[in-house]
Amino acid sequence: MSNALRSTIAIAIVWVIMFAVGGWFVYFKQADDLKRVCKEEEEAREKLKQMQAKVDSYPATKAELQRLKSQWYRREKVIPKVEDARITYNYFNWIGHQVGSPLSCDFLVGQEGKENDFAFHTYTVKGEDTFENVFDFIYYLENNPLLYKIESISLSGATIGETEEGPILGVKFEIEIKAYYGASPAVDEAYMPRKVAAPPKQIDPFFPLIFEQLPPNVKDLVEVEKSELQALTKDTAFVIDQHKKLVALSVGDEVYLGYLTSIDIDENKCVFTLNKGGIIQTVTLKLNFGENKDGKR
Repeated sequence: MSNALRSTIAIAIVWVIMFAVGGWFVYFKQADDLKRVCKEEEEAREKLKQMQAKVDSYPATKAELQRLKSQWYRREKVIPKVEDARITYNYFNWIGHQVGSPLSCDFLVGQEGKENDFAFHTYTVKGEDTFENVFDFIYYLENNPLLYKIESISLSGATIGETEEGPILGVKFEIEIKAYYGASPAVDEAYMPRKVAAPPKQIDPFFPLIFEQLPPNVKDLVEVEKSELQALTKDTAFVIDQHKKLVALSVGDEVYLGYLTSIDIDENKCVFTLNKGGIIQTVTLKLNFGENKDGKR
């Protein structure tokens, strides 16, 4: 075999080997790599798409976060992480100062317990005070953020003091209250300050509409039904009072149990409005004697 033939065969073998190795590398090794790279590219594109969606939704997400934070800070009730008798006692005193003065009461510590996921302490406040003060205390306790639950209320009429003008009427009360606590730090008592509107004024159901006895005349005012009209001007009534003294009265001036409400110089009379322990009467004094006390109702 000639050298040329041998060289040709060797070169052919080398080419066959190169094509075989190249074909394996291209069609098998690189194909797997290509598939892997294509898959990684597809995953990267999907992640990019998701990230872009998040970027696009950022303004709306930020606005929603602000809305939820605002609702969170303005939530009506808050459960604190810790609570004890000193905290609650000071809190009740603070409420009293919102009313005007602390509630006149005894502060009693009761049982401890657990309800759902939160612990609680029970307290009782009992004493005597004005109905308005008791009502305002309950109002602020209910409308301030810290969660205090009123379990029971007992009210009854009471005399809470005496003055020269008569007794001071109020109520005897006993209120049982639960104070909840045990919130996690994430939902602790952080909240925006809240300004609670002033409580509405209520009619005192324990204040008698009609008194059995009239208050004493401690100011020694003119007692209209024991007085006589002496003279009239356009804006002044001259009255001889119960002590036989001449007293000058103008419209709006106070008399015992009421006020001078009008002067009628044409009719020669003046009219007083009196509150006789809850019964409203008008009393008319005239210059013509014998009719000094007509017109009552």
